[in-house]
Amino acid sequence: MSHKRFPVEPDPEERTCVKRLISAGSPRTLSQRRAQIRLLCDQGSEGPAWTDERTAEAVGVTAMAVYRARRAL
Repeated sequence: MSHKRFPVEPDPEERTCVKRLISAGSPRTLSQRRAQIRLLCDQGSEGPAWTDERTAEAVGVTAMAVYRARRAL
């Protein structure tokens, strides 16, 4: 796996909050997309640690949008 400049490693409480936001069933908003990006890029012990390209494809955004979301975290 390549080295990430902005690693995403949420703590368990944060991870639970993000999962709750995604499962709320509200329309696909920016906050929901960022929550999905956060979970897919999670490099912690419970995270899948997907690449930016794979995450972008799954969420339906560009790889640059994933990079910007990662940087914002």
